[in-house]
Amino acid sequence: MERLDRIATCLAPLEALSETSPPPSPFFLAVYSQQVYWTDGGRFLQPIFSPEITWHQKFSIDSGYGRQAPPALPGNQIFSYTYVLPYYLRAVRILIAIGTSFFADFGKTAQRQQDALIRFATFLTTIHDLIAGGITKLTPAPPPWADRLGLTMEHSGASSDIPSILTAIPGVIGEFVIIQSPPSLSPSGMVFEYGAVEKFSGFSSIKSNGFKFGPGRSPELFIFQKLQIRALREMIKVYAGVGLLDLCTAINGLKKLAGQAPLSRHKYADWSFREIFAQAGIGARDGYLHLTDLANLILDNPPFASPLSWRNLLEPAG
Repeated sequence: MERLDRIATCLAPLEALSETSPPPSPFFLAVYSQQVYWTDGGRFLQPIFSPEITWHQKFSIDSGYGRQAPPALPGNQIFSYTYVLPYYLRAVRILIAIGTSFFADFGKTAQRQQDALIRFATFLTTIHDLIAGGITKLTPAPPPWADRLGLTMEHSGASSDIPSILTAIPGVIGEFVIIQSPPSLSPSGMVFEYGAVEKFSGFSSIKSNGFKFGPGRSPELFIFQKLQIRALREMIKVYAGVGLLDLCTAINGLKKLAGQAPLSRHKYADWSFREIFAQAGIGARDGYLHLTDLANLILDNPPFASPLSWRNLLEPAG
C-alpha cells in the first residue's frame, strides 16, 4: 500500500499539468503581449543605389524576414512551454524511476497506472506536435531576383529621392559593381540569409552565405534549391536544440511501460533523403529518385564541401 501511495504522489502533479481545458493546458499558456519573439529587423540590409552623376549608395532598406511570432490565441494568450515542460519531464522521470523500482511490471498490469501513462504520453505527443509545428523555415522567395535588387525608382525613369514604392526581397542582399565610365551599376553577387526559427520559443539557427556571379547562365534557381537543403540542416538543428529529441525519448519511455508502440521518428529528427529531395524540389526520373541528381545539384553550386562525402555535402562546416 505504501508503494502505491508513493506512486500516487508522483501521478498527482502530472495529472494536474496534463489538464486539457483549455487546450493544450492552462499551465502551458502565457500572455501573448508579454512575449519576446525572434526578429532580424535591422540586421540584414539591402543597399539602395542611385544613378546621380555616378552610381552611389543612397540608403538601405530592411531585407530580413522580420518578426517571427505565432498568432495569438483568444484572450491575448499563447502556447508557451519553455518553463513548464522541463518540470513536466522531470516529474515523468521521477515517476518512471520510482514505478519501475517498486514494480517489475509497472504500467502493464494495474489499469489505473497504464491509463495514466498512456494519457501522459498522448498529452506530450500533442505538445511535441505543437512545438514541431512552430519550426519555420526561412529562405528567400523563389527567383528571379536579379532585376529586383538594390535600385531606386530613378533607374526606371521615375524621379524621387526616396521612392514611394520600394520593396526588398526577404533573405537576399544584392551586391553590385559600380562602373565609372560610362556610369553604370552591374549586379555581381548575392548574400543569402536562411535557416529556421521555432516561433513559440524564438530558438533559431540562422546562417548566411555569399555567392559571386560567374559566366554563363544565371545560377539563381540552383542556388535556391540548394538553400532549401541548407535550411533543412538548420531545421534539424532547431528540432534538437529546443529539446524535442529528449521529449520523444520521454514519450517512448512512457509508451514502452504501457505496452504501446513507440512514437514514429519525426522528419526533422535526422536526415532523410526523401525529405531532402522534397525540400530541394528534385522530382523522380523514370519513376525513381536518383541520388546522382541530388549530388549534381550540391556539387555544382556553392557553398562547396571538402573532402567529398554525403555528410560533408549535406552538412558543410561553414
